[in-house]
Amino acid sequence: MSDFIQWLENIKGNSADGVILVSHELRKVAAPLLLEALYRYNLLERFSAVVKGFVNGYKLAEIKCAKTVRSFSLRTLSRVLLNNEEDLDNAADRARLAFQVRKIKYMPDCSYPAYKC
Repeated sequence: MSDFIQWLENIKGNSADGVILVSHELRKVAAPLLLEALYRYNLLERFSAVVKGFVNGYKLAEIKCAKTVRSFSLRTLSRVLLNNEEDLDNAADRARLAFQVRKIKYMPDCSYPAYKC
């Protein structure tokens, strides 16, 4: 856990803004489990100094694409938005694809050809 917080601190750098963690899950359990573990190991204060919030990418996709996409899984969104048929066998691939999908859908200055939901 300390290594993860150190990594987040490095990512944040000297920026006054905090880090927003994005998950892509239907059941919304990652953030509460993470916070519980941080509390248990007395790391919540250090974590809170870096991370300012959580975003559920699944819920965002559900809201933004409800009229045009039936499934909001990362695999479907990756295929529709990125034209990508990549395997999602490990956490690093899923995290990278979740970031790319969010970048397309929700960042106005993105350079990807976004599918219009």
